[in-house]
Amino acid sequence: MGTNDKAPKRHWEATRKEHFFDLKFSHYIEIILTAALVGIAYFQYTVYTRQAGIMDTQTAILSRQTDISVASGRAFVNFEDFKVISIDTGPAGPGKVVGIFFNVVNSGNVPTQGFRSIVLCKQVLPTDATPEPFDFFKWDESKATSDVIGPKQKGGIGYCNVNSADIPEIQFGRTYMYLLAEVRYKDRIDPTPLHRTRSSQQFFVSHVAIDDNGLSHFYHSTDSSGRNNCADEDCPKD
Repeated sequence: MGTNDKAPKRHWEATRKEHFFDLKFSHYIEIILTAALVGIAYFQYTVYTRQAGIMDTQTAILSRQTDISVASGRAFVNFEDFKVISIDTGPAGPGKVVGIFFNVVNSGNVPTQGFRSIVLCKQVLPTDATPEPFDFFKWDESKATSDVIGPKQKGGIGYCNVNSADIPEIQFGRTYMYLLAEVRYKDRIDPTPLHRTRSSQQFFVSHVAIDDNGLSHFYHSTDSSGRNNCADEDCPKD
């Protein structure tokens, strides 16, 4: 057969079939490889997304643990029971009075910073009483008393005097007595936020007796009155 002679037709057909098969097989391989790459990409995306979710959860848990640690360690001041004492101040003072002392405790693990306090004993007629006795209280920075309350420390922050003659008036409800106070302070751990705690209590008296020295002796109790027995964000907004 010469160099210019064409291959038999059957050879052409076989060659075309083989070439078509090769192209078709190659196309299937490309599809399979593409699908595999897509599957790998999806798998990697799923893994990365899951890892990112785990990292976000771990970050949230760590942040929460930090908040709990700070909250449990910070200074936290609350009011304790009132101490009541009958006193004769003599000619230099108002005479025979009952002193009502306000006490607080820092249940936190660090001292307070910038501690300030104001106390008020407000005696009013029943007609002047309101559902919110703390309305009688106004914070005046010029009247605030400075102090430092250490961790787990108790202390007095102020007092007021009530005339002995007014004790029976309180006993029989002819006047109401409110014990109002507020403390404001910051924290050694995080000195940015200003914390505050309020006390709004009504003072009750029973079984009054007068001794030979003219001093009053009686049983007393207090009860929360209004919404301002509170701390921090639980207190009503001014």
